[in-house]
Amino acid sequence: MLLKGAYFIVLPALTRIMIDFEFLSNTLLFQGIDKEELEELFEKLHFTVHHFEKDDIIVHEGDVISSVHIIYDGVVRTFFEATGGREINVNLLESPSAIAQTDLFLDDGKYPVSAVAHEKVTIVSISKEELFRLLKSNEVILKNFLSFLSKRTHDIAQRIHILLMKTIPQKLAFFILDLAGDNLETVRLPMSQTDLADFLAVTRPSLARGLRQLSELKLIRYKTRTIHILDRKNLIKLLDK
Repeated sequence: MLLKGAYFIVLPALTRIMIDFEFLSNTLLFQGIDKEELEELFEKLHFTVHHFEKDDIIVHEGDVISSVHIIYDGVVRTFFEATGGREINVNLLESPSAIAQTDLFLDDGKYPVSAVAHEKVTIVSISKEELFRLLKSNEVILKNFLSFLSKRTHDIAQRIHILLMKTIPQKLAFFILDLAGDNLETVRLPMSQTDLADFLAVTRPSLARGLRQLSELKLIRYKTRTIHILDRKNLIKLLDK
């Protein structure tokens, strides 16, 4: 199946020209494999490179999944359509993430969401058959793939937690604490406040009010995309209210 809105190049004929293997070796799927070994792997691999302009549809919800699509460059927005045609944003996926690989090996696997180019995007697509061959032949890639699936499960659980929370300060507190983990006191938002509002399923003005509330309670201090946690204990307590 060809991706929507794409023009593409069949590889590996142009592998050395098109792919930065040093960059690719730092992606989650291929980390731990040095540049030279990765280049040798790709010389034997059949895959395609797709280019999308902003707002191009990449895949539609319900399309059959036949390949893993690695975001080589750019940002992809995923969403599903609610009643009445309203788009509900699910996530923003940045390079070097991948689209819907958690469902890749289901017998009748279909995309649970649609994906659109949030800006100019380049995607490397590897068929299920080729990826399966890689997973069988390379233990490092297999471990990386399983690690990626675990991370996606975590991200989905995080999204569900956020959507179930009643107030915007709670949604923000959960997102910030999850981003900070156990040790960090300063975090940088991985997206703009406009995109964060979409991710949290709130309006941009409501997000601004929520950040202001957390700041007035002296739980955080923020400037643009940088957030300092001032009172972790009470930020956690906020989740139980």
